Amino acid sequence: MNIVIIGAGNVATVLAQCFVAKNHTIIQIINRDKIKGEALAYKVQAKNFNTTLQSIQQGADFYVLAVSDNAIATIAHNIRIKDGILLHTAGSVDVQVLKPAAKQYGVLYPLQSLSASMTLIPDIPFLVEGSEHIVEQTIYKWATTFSNTVQLADSNARLQAHIAAVFVSNFTNHLYSLAEQYCNVHNIDFSLLIPLIEETAKRLKISSPLNVQTGPAIRNDQVTIEKHQQLLQNHPHLLRIYNILTESIQKIHQN
Repeated sequence: MNIVIIGAGNVATVLAQCFVAKNHTIIQIINRDKIKGEALAYKVQAKNFNTTLQSIQQGADFYVLAVSDNAIATIAHNIRIKDGILLHTAGSVDVQVLKPAAKQYGVLYPLQSLSASMTLIPDIPFLVEGSEHIVEQTIYKWATTFSNTVQLADSNARLQAHIAAVFVSNFTNHLYSLAEQYCNVHNIDFSLLIPLIEETAKRLKISSPLNVQTGPAIRNDQVTIEKHQQLLQNHPHLLRIYNILTESIQKIHQN
């Protein structure tokens, strides 16, 4: 397939590499930042690079908007795709935002945390949607050429999945950050916790999170909980989070 990519950030970079690895051709990269755009174009051997939307090439099979969520609507009002399928890659943006720009449009949402600095591309599940059935099937079939996990999901289902992703990735990483700060204050080597983090994540491959929950909250170990709460008196922000999560765990496991 011939592909035009608008954007040169984390998502654009990883997706471009995925496409090229499966013998698809990047015929053009468009990005406002010339240095980043040219670097990506060189990396994936794109045939053309431009900095303006007015220079977009017609005749590609897919046009992928790999840009920030709040830029999608603006771009959609400033381009016109005569043929080919226009896609955005956002989890929380409705597919209809692309309607002004193309007859055929849809979503290719990578349900994964992506970074341009990745040396190895991780497994990337994709949720796809199309403006009509035949478009959706075309997107789906194409996505299976570079991913082993592709599912259909309308805009509402995709938004629900995005919320779940925030919990398991963004919020979890924030808890890691809080734990690291706590460790630094109390001269604890945060790297000691890495094997625990890895083991906890590994268990999720074979069991439900509900079934692998451990800790004083699920045991209703009030003695330990009170010791923790006492030590966290000097960390009121952490204490609030500790109490909220403790209560949540106990409430879920009482049912």
